[in-house]
Amino acid sequence: MKKEWNMLNLLLVNLGITGVGSWVYFIALNLIVLEQTYSAFAVTVLYLLKASAALLANIWAGSLVDRARTKQLMIFLQLIQAGLIVLLPLCNTILMLYVFVFFINIASAMYHPTVLSYTTKLVAQEYRKTFNSYKSLLDSGAFITGPALAGLFMMKEAGDLAIYLNGAALLLAALLTLLLPDVEEEREKQDSLSFAMFKKDVALVGRFSAAFPYVAFISLLFHLMMVLMTATDSLEAAFATTVIGLTEGEYGVIVSGAGGGILVGSFVNAWLIHHLSLLRLMSIGAVITSLGYLLFSFSNMFASAFVGCFTLSFALAFLNAGFLTFYQNSVPVHLIGRMSSMLTFIESLLVLFFTVCFGWLAEMFSIRLLVVIGACSMALLAIVFGGVNFQAVRAQFYLNRERKEKNSASKPL
Repeated sequence: MKKEWNMLNLLLVNLGITGVGSWVYFIALNLIVLEQTYSAFAVTVLYLLKASAALLANIWAGSLVDRARTKQLMIFLQLIQAGLIVLLPLCNTILMLYVFVFFINIASAMYHPTVLSYTTKLVAQEYRKTFNSYKSLLDSGAFITGPALAGLFMMKEAGDLAIYLNGAALLLAALLTLLLPDVEEEREKQDSLSFAMFKKDVALVGRFSAAFPYVAFISLLFHLMMVLMTATDSLEAAFATTVIGLTEGEYGVIVSGAGGGILVGSFVNAWLIHHLSLLRLMSIGAVITSLGYLLFSFSNMFASAFVGCFTLSFALAFLNAGFLTFYQNSVPVHLIGRMSSMLTFIESLLVLFFTVCFGWLAEMFSIRLLVVIGACSMALLAIVFGGVNFQAVRAQFYLNRERKEKNSASKPL
């Protein structure tokens, strides 16, 4: 067990370095583009490039991930990102910079399902809930320390240095990945990717979803909640400053409070993880997250807005860790890359659609109305999410799974 956790701790360090570096890179890149162009639209293009790259990559990334040696693919993608990132300060036109950023985003979009597949294969089922709680803690720490480091670099007018250091961090992560074990046996030569193979993969995911509708339905509900959160969050700054009437300083405190909520929630999640079943972890997280959004949407003053943001961020740690563990335990490992990519592709499409719709409707109606609609929709989804989970048949599903976890021997790495 000690040897297994040594490998898992190494993987957590790897993911932590990558997480902090990605935040430093993204914040620094936003500020560099703003300084060079003095255009808010130029910064918005960065977000559009990220969404477009995710859509393009997730169409076929899962088919590649489920057929590749994931450790080697992780190293390759980390090195590609590192190489492209260190070239960004050398771009002498904004168009060239956009091209580099687009390909970095494609590599990043491919990296996430690769890590998910590798982690699912490396981490034994009985350790996944604990591992994911620690991963959530690292993600929340990266969310706070990454932007803080980026801001420090920009205060020293060292944005290029922040970019170079992120490239170095990715290189270090690739070297650490070399120390991790291979999780796949030697495979026969795979067929090259093709449209026919892609159609077969879509059909395979469809058959799995039809055979296990509970898993598919819970996954769909979770991703729909993520869509509504993103669309509602896109109006957050305008809602806080123009509707509630907060100053920029007060809004900054609320954003910091949200970061603190994620961090505290991750600590509490890691502490309580052995006392909460997977069912309760997901359901409580979903319900409390929606309550936080409802409180924020009906706020008229700083205090209630702060409590709402802190609450929703706090509960997200439970929801994310719970769903990730559920997903890893429920989807066959040979299919997890394709299933994840297709769900992420659908989520990305819906995020673009709802974000544009919310922004457009906010111009025609009140911002508060849109935020309230988003929060109420999330609450409805959370009730359905919890209700489905607490059905007697589903409770038996979890009971059987937990019995298997207790009776199963540790899997060799």
